[in-house]
Amino acid sequence: MSPEEFYYLDYIARLRERDLRTIRINSLEWVLNSYRKGKVRKETIVGLIPLYSLESLLSELVMEEQYEICAVIRDLIKECYERSTY
Repeated sequence: MSPEEFYYLDYIARLRERDLRTIRINSLEWVLNSYRKGKVRKETIVGLIPLYSLESLLSELVMEEQYEICAVIRDLIKECYERSTY
């Protein structure tokens, strides 16, 4: 594999990772809105989405200074997870 091929394969891998994170954030926003409408129960959210996963995503977004997206995740944590301090 040439250095140029490696560069493009690495670029595609990073691009896919960013796209997956965007999809994940959009789905978390949908989950929060569904919870507020009463379509999804808190127990379901807590059972399917680990708190540490949300906290790590939140810390990544804070480091990138994407505070508008952080608000969605923070609200999801505050409304669905009992022991949150956010």
